[in-house]
Parts: sequence; C-alpha cells; structure tokens
Amino acid sequence: MKKNVKYLGMAAAALLAVAPVVSTGVASAAVNVPVASTPSETNATNLSLSLSVTNVAQLKDGYSASAVNAMLSGKLGNNEAQVSASTKAHVFQADANGNPTGDEVNTLKENTPYVVVAKNIVFSGLKANTQYTLTGAYGNVASDSLKTAVNGTQLGINGDIQAKSAVFTIGQGNGFFVEAGTNKVVNSYPVNFAGNNSVNGLVTAIQKAVTPKNTNANLVSTNDLTADVTAALKAAGINVPSNTAALATPAYNFTVNYVAHFSNGTTATLPVTVVVNGADAGDTTAPAFYHDNTRVNGSYDMSIEKNAAFDASSVLTAYNNSSKEYQLPVTVVSNNVNPSADGVYQVVLSATNPLGKTTRVTVNVTVGNPGKTATVKYRAGYSVNVWSINGNTPVFTGNRTEDGTKVATFDTRTLNGVSYTRVGSASSNTWIQTQYLDGSYKPATKPSTSSNEEKISGVAKVVYNGRGGVKLLNGKGQYQTQVVKNGTSWKVFAKKTINGKTYYRIGNDNQWIPAQYVNFR
Repeated sequence: MKKNVKYLGMAAAALLAVAPVVSTGVASAAVNVPVASTPSETNATNLSLSLSVTNVAQLKDGYSASAVNAMLSGKLGNNEAQVSASTKAHVFQADANGNPTGDEVNTLKENTPYVVVAKNIVFSGLKANTQYTLTGAYGNVASDSLKTAVNGTQLGINGDIQAKSAVFTIGQGNGFFVEAGTNKVVNSYPVNFAGNNSVNGLVTAIQKAVTPKNTNANLVSTNDLTADVTAALKAAGINVPSNTAALATPAYNFTVNYVAHFSNGTTATLPVTVVVNGADAGDTTAPAFYHDNTRVNGSYDMSIEKNAAFDASSVLTAYNNSSKEYQLPVTVVSNNVNPSADGVYQVVLSATNPLGKTTRVTVNVTVGNPGKTATVKYRAGYSVNVWSINGNTPVFTGNRTEDGTKVATFDTRTLNGVSYTRVGSASSNTWIQTQYLDGSYKPATKPSTSSNEEKISGVAKVVYNGRGGVKLLNGKGQYQTQVVKNGTSWKVFAKKTINGKTYYRIGNDNQWIPAQYVNFR
C-alpha cells in the first residue's frame, strides 16, 4: 500500500499531507488549490524551492507514513513565488547522501532516516518568454525547461521540477551541546566580549566554542544566530550599528540563547554568557590569558575559602596570542594574597611571547568573608529592590532587601546615571543601588504635593497591551526609569490620587503604577 502527499497550493507555500492510496490501487486525487496573484520583482529571474517536513516531533515509531506533513515553498528573488503541485509526493528511506532509496514507505520506524520527494511542481505568475534559474530543486532541470513560453507564465508544466526534503528521523533523541572538539557536555558556556566585540565576532566565537549534538538524530539547522545575538545586544541596551561594527563595551555580562533543531523534531537551547572583563583585547598578536576557555582581559575576579591553598601562578593560563597556539610561562609580578585572613587582594600576572609583546592582568582574590559590609538604609519597615545587570541594563530580580540588613559589598557600576553596588560575593550578579548603602539616600521630609496616600494591602497584576512594559512614577507623578513587565504581580502597599488619576504603590515612593494598567485584588 503506497502512501502519498496531498498539496494545498498557496501563494507562499503548499501544505502537504501524506494520504494513502485506496486498496483498489486508484490513488486519491491530489488537491491543487489555485493561488492568488502576489507581488513579485518584475526583473527578478532567480527562483528557489524548498520542501520541509513540519511535524517530525509528533511522529512515532509505527506511525503510518500518511501522518507526515510537509510544506512546499518558493521564492522569486526576495519575494514569495506562486508554487503548487498537481500530483502526489512520497516518503522514502534515505541513503547516506540523503537521497531516496528503495520503494515508498508505508510504516515509519524509529531511528530510520527518511526524505519526502515531491514531483510535478509548477511555478506560476512569471513573465512570458523569460529565462529563469532555479535552486533547491531535486535532480537536474534542463535549462530549456526553465524558460517560459512566448505567451506563458508558468514553469514545470512538463513535470520535470521536483523537490526533496532534508533527512528526518523518527525517535525521541535528546539534543544537547558539547564543548567544541570534545565530548564534554555543557549546560551553559561563556565566551568573551573582548576580541569578539561585533555581532559577527560573537556569532563566530559561539560557533567555535560549542557544538550541538543529539543522541538519535542529525542536526538540521540552528536559529539565526546573528539575529539572536543582535536581539541579545539590544535587550542589554547595547547599540548595534551593523553586524561588523565594533561595539562599545557594556558594563556587565549578558546572555545569548543558542538554539539547535534536529531531524527528529527536537531542539536544544544553550545559554551562552558573553563575559565582560574589561577593555577590549586590541592586539591579537599579544599574549592572551584564559581561565578555562574564557579569555581574560584586564582583570579577573575569584574567591577562595579562608586558609585554602593558593598558587597565584596557576590561576590563569597564558598563550602566545589569541589563537592559543602554545602556552607561555606566567610571571607573578605582585601578590599580596593572605589566605589566612579574610579580605580582598590583588595579584598581577604577566606573560611575554617570542615577539617581545607583554600582557598583564590583575586577579582580584576574595578570601573568605572580606568583612567589607554596609547596612541598607532606607525607611523602617520598607525594603529596597535587588537588581541584576544584563549588559548595560539593570533588571529587577523580583527580590528586595529590608532596611537595616547588613550586606557584603564589592565593586560598583554606574548605569544611566545611577550607581549600583555588587553585594553578596565578588562574582555575584546581585546589585543594590549605592544610595541605599552609602547613606546618600535622604527620605523626603514633606508629603507629596498630591493627595496623601491611603494604606492598603493587596496584589496588583500588570495588564498592558502595548510593547515592553509599564513605566513607574514617583509620588509626585514624575516618570522613573524602572519598567515592570506585563503579566507580573506585585504586592500593593498604598494608593493615592495624583493629578486626578489613581496610582498604586508597589515598593518605595519611586514605584507607583497607574491603576489603569493593573488588576487589583
């Protein structure tokens, strides 16, 4: 019993559903739906064709081949082309080269490679008496078959244009990533911003660092990593002039999600942390320091337990240049680390290559509990927001620290004119606005000029139909920089009327949200 694919022709694509031949041997009729005229590039003569299986993840061992769905699509230049098929398409087992072999398949089997082949494909809506080129077709298509007739607007009416899908397999193999060139599975991975400080540079660095794998299937494609990197940069508040332009160094790390798609319909996503360690690397022929596979530029932060053994010369590895052709000896220029005493110390390391070029880095070593603490100073009974930093963008974590809490403090970053201090540990991505730690915050001594707030208790869920989120205001009705996302819920402490409108306070006096954008309960 043969299995066949029915086509639904559309302007952009034709949906193909595999349908069985009836037991009499008479094939079920192909469905050829006329397509509407679509705009095209009148001067374009380059056609392309693709056929893709759309439901691999839902297919199981033992399923009928009629369960396979596929999509046929065509392009004319950069525009969608009118494409359809007037006969069936078929599922075959695939050989080592990804080509169909043997008879059509009736029943799908786990971990067996398959392809779908579509025949009698027709392009419509073309210019008469015009020679076209075609990419993506299966098999050879003669040049004279790609020229429209004097009064014709179609190609393929002789039945000589075919398409073939990529190889797919049936199975529940799991996708994952490994460190490039190894079998070491990774659940996240760092790449360095310095030396890769452009969209294209980051894309290349990520692709060189890790490789997608699957237990039972082959890699089909990855998401548009260039688009993913660009989106991550913009989300981190980093201006992206072009894919090749050098990017300004952000204040802190940010994350790019690397997504791989496999032939059995599964996907794998790897969060890649783009590490910002300081100034750009600049000279690629100078010695380069690394910690594991992350390049260190300028400085590196680390922590050790009190009384732990510490060898300054083995903290980082030095290579002759950024290509890591061979290792160099590391010189400890200075080292004031005292492993027996809590504190934050510095080590200066140096390496010189045969070209006579020298690179220095500073290692900031936190031993035990350094004892550098500060007390949160806000208002009795109130709390301050705790933030993370994504590139140049502060992100509210949803957590707060109460007034009077003692925290360990480390370095600071200034973003959009606001200073943030790292708390917890030297390597944490946890920050509190510096004004609440250094005593510079002064609570208002006068009530708001608008009506006084009314103490209430409840929860406000953000309901906002626009893009992004809702910007908060202070108690005087002045917009602040903080934005809360749609769908998030917040504890409400008070409400008040400002300029005739109702607002809810979801934190301090700089965190009022318009009542029109929340559901209060």
